[in-house]
Amino acid sequence: HQQYQFSQPSRSILTLAMEEDKNWLSEFLCFVRQHCTEVVCASEKDVTSRMNSKKVVLGQVGIRCQFCAHLSHKQRSGRSSTF
Repeated sequence: HQQYQFSQPSRSILTLAMEEDKNWLSEFLCFVRQHCTEVVCASEKDVTSRMNSKKVVLGQVGIRCQFCAHLSHKQRSGRSSTF
């Protein structure tokens, strides 16, 4: 897994990408895993924002869109994260 700094210096990103991806996945899927998605742990805000939908527990691992991550939960696109 590759970890790098995004445009927000206070945030570190853990991508879904693995070196072996190129052996099994299309170039497009490799790109998406490397540059568009990230692994996250559910925060208090994630837990409270999902009270009426699928239950999420603090620290639960999920994936989300890197481009929506800086937005508030109400501003994010639907299904921009999943746990």
